[in-house]
Amino acid sequence: MKKLSYLFIGLFALFTVACEQDNTDLKETELQAQIQLPKDAPAFVVELYDYLLEQGADQAVEVRNENQSVYEYLTFKPELSSFKAAVDRIPGLRLILSNGLLPVTVFVPTNEAFATFLAENGLASLDDVPQALLNQVISNHILLGAIDVEWLKMYQKTLAYADCDVRGRLNIYSEMIDPRNAIINGDVNIVRGNLFVGRSFVHVVDKVIEPSTVVDFATSDPRFSTLVEALTCPNLGIDFLGALTTEGNVFTIFAPTNDAFDKLAAELGVSSVCDIPAETLTQVLAYHVKLGASVASIRLSSGVELTTLLEGETLVSEVDGTDLNIVGNNSTGTVVIPNVQANNGVIHAIDMVLLP
Repeated sequence: MKKLSYLFIGLFALFTVACEQDNTDLKETELQAQIQLPKDAPAFVVELYDYLLEQGADQAVEVRNENQSVYEYLTFKPELSSFKAAVDRIPGLRLILSNGLLPVTVFVPTNEAFATFLAENGLASLDDVPQALLNQVISNHILLGAIDVEWLKMYQKTLAYADCDVRGRLNIYSEMIDPRNAIINGDVNIVRGNLFVGRSFVHVVDKVIEPSTVVDFATSDPRFSTLVEALTCPNLGIDFLGALTTEGNVFTIFAPTNDAFDKLAAELGVSSVCDIPAETLTQVLAYHVKLGASVASIRLSSGVELTTLLEGETLVSEVDGTDLNIVGNNSTGTVVIPNVQANNGVIHAIDMVLLP
């Protein structure tokens, strides 16, 4: 049996503003004349500004009360004052969120949620949060477009950028409970949803939505529950969940769905993935992980070879029409959910367990 490679790369730069995009010249408009962004506005604020210029004149977008904005709403809600204070610290964001013509979705943590976030990160106050981290966390609470809770299904892209060595726009995973309530990333609850403000929706949440890891998505998406069971089977010889959250490591994961594991269990005649011999299961799991790069599907043309954690073994991508296939030594899986972007890598869900 082949041995696993336990070598991991060193720490990558975290929350680096060098990844942010350059500001671009914009055509003069009435809205532009009203809003003068500061030169140090982060990339996501510039993108919100561009979006406002595009959407502001669209009369087809519903406006409940254009004289009220997300920021003005926050000023009347003392229980949300911490989020308002965070907005004030980000150059230009207050200007954008003060416009009632902006159609966005904003998840607003309560003051208690911010207090927990600070305590868990060893920070005494909001002023102690590093600016780059604050930019990333707050932008992870904003979606383009006004989306009510009923449409918060599966994965959405936020305005947050992943760390520079990963790049890509971060996802959040949403599971709707009822038309006004949902769970975000498995542990963030919407406590007051569908607050229609101007052209935007505000959803009040009970926890700060921090940038997710690949493990966060695997454990929050029920379609990966068998994979999580496999990763935590006893006697594997490696702490997969610990390795996949090690600071500084970057991953591309081809994650078999529950249906994929059901096919394997039927083929092997076992009732549980943990009935598979531990050494065999360890090798199979390692065969689905590429270390050191976050490879988006757009970079996976036919013939791209991907080294895996299983020492000496590789996977190969293959494009067949609109299908992206991942080819192993003894099986092939089709990507059914591409580009689930986490802060430490990307997940592509596949419909088959790959066998080395």
